[in-house]
Amino acid sequence: MIRRPLVALSLLVGITIAYLAAARIVYDARGFFLLTVPVLSAFLASGLLSLGFDYWLERLEKLRTRRTLERYVSKNLVKEILENPNSFYSSLRGVRMPVTVLFSDIVGFTSMTEKADPEQLVKQLNEYLSSMTAAVFENNGTRDKFIGDAVMAVRGNVSSRGVAEDAKSAARTAVAMRRELKALNERWAKVGIAPFHFGLGINHGEAVAANIGSQEKAEPTVIGDAVNLASRLEALTRTYDVDVLIGATAGELIRDEFHLRSVARVQVKGNQRQWR
Repeated sequence: MIRRPLVALSLLVGITIAYLAAARIVYDARGFFLLTVPVLSAFLASGLLSLGFDYWLERLEKLRTRRTLERYVSKNLVKEILENPNSFYSSLRGVRMPVTVLFSDIVGFTSMTEKADPEQLVKQLNEYLSSMTAAVFENNGTRDKFIGDAVMAVRGNVSSRGVAEDAKSAARTAVAMRRELKALNERWAKVGIAPFHFGLGINHGEAVAANIGSQEKAEPTVIGDAVNLASRLEALTRTYDVDVLIGATAGELIRDEFHLRSVARVQVKGNQRQWR
């Protein structure tokens, strides 16, 4: 819990004034002198030490929160959250909300791990993940997690500008990720490194945002059918020989900005409904 140094300072001043007033009342009524200078000096010294400690704790808590958030979102979004933290903290307790989820995964990465030099592959993967994260942050999304070589990003859980803008932000992220991957592949080709290719799925729907994990370690994330479908769409990119698939709900939200092509109506694993 973040302490409030200004509240503590106000309380300290209030008690000091009350003590001085009490000393004056006792003197006027009984003619007794209450020690003021030594008592107030000791009181103020202890109060200021406590105030300084509270201020240090608050700064430490804010720094810890900032560093945690910067793992998931851009610095601009961190500033926005810290200036208005109530919605973010409420989402950590578990709340259902509309979000747009993006999943990307490197095609054939498992087979690459069996053939490539481990050190070179790790370096290449880290370059790739750094570029993909930059694309997410560039469009004010949340980098939810890495799952091996896969990237999960979300828009709307930490900060939302409306469902349509959230979906468009995710689509812009996909375009940026495609651009970043093209640049990486061109650079790798010059030094004889095999290229990466990804599949990417985007879906919009309701999900539960919460801090998920054990008592020792938990992280903010989103869970639910909307998330699962985004992952299934990513996997289906191999089936339809495309690099990006977007669910129909997200597609309707972005249609005025992006040119879309209908691919198929499918029933994904673990879901009885047919999706397009």
